[in-house]
Amino acid sequence: MKLIGIAALIAGLFLASPPWSSAGEVSFVPSGDSNAGTLRGDAPLPLLGGLPLRNGTVVINDKVVSIKCAPDEFSETPRTVLAGSVLRTESTVNGANSSMTGLVVFLMGEWMQHLDDPNAPDVLFRNEGQVRGKIIGRDGDNVIVQTAEGAEKRVALSTVLYIRSPRVFVFTIQAKNKGPVEKDTPFNAVSVSSTFRPTSTPRSVSLSSVVPRKPGEEELSSGKPASAMSPSELFEQDELPAATPMPRFTNGPPAWIPQSTGYQ
Repeated sequence: MKLIGIAALIAGLFLASPPWSSAGEVSFVPSGDSNAGTLRGDAPLPLLGGLPLRNGTVVINDKVVSIKCAPDEFSETPRTVLAGSVLRTESTVNGANSSMTGLVVFLMGEWMQHLDDPNAPDVLFRNEGQVRGKIIGRDGDNVIVQTAEGAEKRVALSTVLYIRSPRVFVFTIQAKNKGPVEKDTPFNAVSVSSTFRPTSTPRSVSLSSVVPRKPGEEELSSGKPASAMSPSELFEQDELPAATPMPRFTNGPPAWIPQSTGYQ
């Protein structure tokens, strides 16, 4: 399996580069793992978290994601400003409508300075313990994390409960199906909207300065150490997106989006 790094991302940008429009097209091929599958296509994107995009479009080609927009007021022509890896995708079909959801990490692009905080490590939460560092790519079913010491660590995506990172986003693409969709079969649709929700927001004051914690414990927005909280407690917090769970492949709306946030 090849690491999805800088070279692969650049190549992926040329595989799907549609001009900006008020709608796009997507295709989804189920993988047989519940609602999981392969997503390809584009969708209009007016906002990336709280960052407004002029003529914005998200383009997803299997494991590669890119954001295109007119980068300044002097140009109306969109160009790629961010690119990264898709960590997970799934779909839900309801009659003539479909919804594609997933998790992406941005790795390169001229707008990285708007997202990344060099002083904030990416935190991958697992039952086996945390992994801290910088996500630098994907290798098959593993995410590659570079630790503070410079070592590269491969973490199986199936073991990750959620990720907190200024470069990791939860996305949803809403679409209208082009025809009847049978269960567990590929389908094509017209994308009408998309949203990207951040999994981490900058903090002006660290919670560690308010709530004492043991060395190695990661505080969350409640001030309670992750090691002392169950996943159900984490997902019910109103102050997420500080913790975003990995997709749970269940029928119906994705269970991994905290309902308390009001995010659809």
